[in-house]
Amino acid sequence: YDKEVSSKFYAKIGGAFGFKEKKVQLGLVGDMGVRIGQGLVIGTGVQYMGFSLNDGIKCDWSLDNLTVNMTVGWEW
Repeated sequence: YDKEVSSKFYAKIGGAFGFKEKKVQLGLVGDMGVRIGQGLVIGTGVQYMGFSLNDGIKCDWSLDNLTVNMTVGWEW
């Protein structure tokens, strides 16, 4: 029971895709956070959508391609 209600940290990485000016955009995603008690989950993450498939994979390093998010949720 103690392990089930104890706080735990988590981290996730992944990928994303979308479209910009009718061209496919690729991105990287990372999240980290903590579960508090039996179910409250608080996290933050970043998403960088700076990769395109125009004549091969190209990267446009710019802060305009960065998104930061914060989440609050519940785990059942």
